[in-house]
Amino acid sequence: MLEFAIILPLMVLLLTGLSDLGRAYSNYIIVTNAAREGARYGARLWWDGAGIQAAVARETRSGSQLTCAAPAWGTQNDSDGKAVYVTVNCSFRTMFQGAITLRNTVRMKMEGT
Repeated sequence: MLEFAIILPLMVLLLTGLSDLGRAYSNYIIVTNAAREGARYGARLWWDGAGIQAAVARETRSGSQLTCAAPAWGTQNDSDGKAVYVTVNCSFRTMFQGAITLRNTVRMKMEGT
């Protein structure tokens, strides 16, 4: 009984931490997909900032634990042509009432360049 009473809080803490890690990874995948969809939209219509934001918002809507800021986007000239990049930042609340920022940037070559 004594060993169980000592180990139980540690096991609960470990399982809660693993659960948080799994939820954070799942939401990171949502952030990655949102950045990819925004960049895909921007590769076709790079001047349409509202459309890029809408494409990102459609993807992050499925992640209920996420609070996302408006995506940062822009264009750049590389050696292989013009590209658009989209950065998505989202805040994720953990079970321990902490917050971590999930961030991903996707660069995609513009169509027709």
